[in-house]
Amino acid sequence: GEAGKQIIVGASVTTTAGSIGLSARDGITLLAGSQLASPKYIDLKPTRMTLTGNIDGVNHVLPVVSFNPYDNARSILLRGIAPEWALGLDPASLGRFGAYEINIGSSAHTGSISIDQELRMAGNLVIDTGQSININAPVTLTGANSQFIGTLHESSGSGASVTNVGVIDAKKKISILGADQVQITAQLKSADIEITAASGGIQMRRNPNDLDPTSVTTRIEAANTLSLRSSGGLYQEGGTLIPAPQLLVEGELKMQAVLASM
Repeated sequence: GEAGKQIIVGASVTTTAGSIGLSARDGITLLAGSQLASPKYIDLKPTRMTLTGNIDGVNHVLPVVSFNPYDNARSILLRGIAPEWALGLDPASLGRFGAYEINIGSSAHTGSISIDQELRMAGNLVIDTGQSININAPVTLTGANSQFIGTLHESSGSGASVTNVGVIDAKKKISILGADQVQITAQLKSADIEITAASGGIQMRRNPNDLDPTSVTTRIEAANTLSLRSSGGLYQEGGTLIPAPQLLVEGELKMQAVLASM
């Protein structure tokens, strides 16, 4: 349903075979004790979002849950409290939902998307935007086939970063695709990892908070295959590590450290 101003859900809204879509210019509120349940898709498009209620599947079939701002230019911040200019999503709430996959943003989204507080969930996490993706806190996907997919739909000037306090840990695969530039100063860990960048390149730098010269906290660690492709080059600073049994590199490589393979 679509409302001109606000949607407040105070009870259980369930479809056993269809999907649920809610859109509101001012905001969507899931009150405590309320629930949205579907075996297919649950699409939420507000300016502001309060996630006190629950989201789940039906008959053990989990939905794909999507969050987009009512205005595609509005930034999305995953943190407990967000400023008025952004769509805020509480990571603790997202983590307790029953979802096969959570989608943040879309190919039409033109604002930045940032994860600023720890997110731990079992399903896939898909982030889409045309501007920037910033991982500023630990992201852990615990499902056996879980994937993290971050896609930038505008290669000119767009960026993806995993900062010194950010970590991405997904069991099956991590993909960071389409950015002009990718910067990593933290840890990525998965069975397979794929990173692509345009002219801005892929930059892997030592964590500035790591004061112990013997430790290596900036790592891109793949149990199977690691693929790094960039038209703008790949830079690896000293004090960083790229362990992988299979390493595929495409682009001009500049190193202050030796790439390591397991």
